[in-house]
Amino acid sequence: MKTKNFFLMAVMLLLSVSAFAQESDVYDYYLGTATEEQIQDQSYINSLTYNQSGVKPTELTLPAGYNVIIYPSSWGTPTITDDNGFGLAPYTANDLGITNPTGKIVIVEEMSANQSHINISWESSQPTYTYYLSRGEATEEQIQDQSYINSLAYNMSGEKPTQIDFKYQYNVFVIPQSWGIPTVADANGFTLTPYQAKDLGITDPSGKRVLVYDCSNSTVYLTWESSQPTYTYYLSRGEATEEQIQDQSYINSLAYNMSGEKPTQIDFKWQYNVLIIPQSWGIPTVKDPNGFSYTPYQAADLGITDPSGKRILVYESGNITANLTWESSGTTSISNTRILKEDGAYHSLKGQRVNNPSNGIYIQNGKKILVK
Repeated sequence: MKTKNFFLMAVMLLLSVSAFAQESDVYDYYLGTATEEQIQDQSYINSLTYNQSGVKPTELTLPAGYNVIIYPSSWGTPTITDDNGFGLAPYTANDLGITNPTGKIVIVEEMSANQSHINISWESSQPTYTYYLSRGEATEEQIQDQSYINSLAYNMSGEKPTQIDFKYQYNVFVIPQSWGIPTVADANGFTLTPYQAKDLGITDPSGKRVLVYDCSNSTVYLTWESSQPTYTYYLSRGEATEEQIQDQSYINSLAYNMSGEKPTQIDFKWQYNVLIIPQSWGIPTVKDPNGFSYTPYQAADLGITDPSGKRILVYESGNITANLTWESSGTTSISNTRILKEDGAYHSLKGQRVNNPSNGIYIQNGKKILVK
């Protein structure tokens, strides 16, 4: 009798445990609010218990602040919109510097005081996110750090965006190579030119293109052209030294980061402004706002060679706005400068003849020399 009662008690205990397990299993996702510190704390995320039904939610009413949603990875990727149909891109685990719990996905939706209701659609066959837009501020060091760039998770829809809010000084935008490079302009129509991978001393992730826009707190508009030509000329975005402009390996490393259109106005910001253009463009006439002409150093003046099909022009100017006039069949005074440089005379770095050179750097017969 005792043995039989013990057996019945064991069966009842197993049934109760099984019922508890089944009831617990239906709680498949977590929804709750958290502080900014908590959403970046791995131990906090790991401690969360799943307190919502296993049914995929199609709409939620959320309070202002950070709303944590953790759901099974088998659910696929949700599309989240507000009541006006505007897409809301949540923070992902990678954005927060944490990792997803096993078999789960962590997203955090930040709601403002005037937002509350979101709509969610789930599509297991939805394409994975194919581009990245920074949701947090990146430092100058990070945008030049290959490991940081490689760690970025693509957290935006596969559609090419036509409008983006750039919130930070450095806005990191990583897109498929096949998309080409968009034309990006602010609300005033001012075109923004991005830093590319070679400008930053890094390489593009496989099949992707890294673009970093230096533009804080601005709404920008993007135009995409699948047949858009690749950027065909280079303008220095950082200061080059006197040694670098005479260094063939440095010149060869430069990436062409400007539009294929011939520029008619350029802001020269540095002592040495490097401009590399297609040979077919000829050599522009360059003047400052007062009409003073600037004659560039060319490859032969610097002791280097032009990259294939390109022409190197280095303008020594300082901080000016330069106006450029292009004549494809025209010649410039640089030819006369070269003839003068071959007669043994000394010239200043601006091309002016010097009869009695004192201590300094001069050009003689097309080469720079140091006079002591």
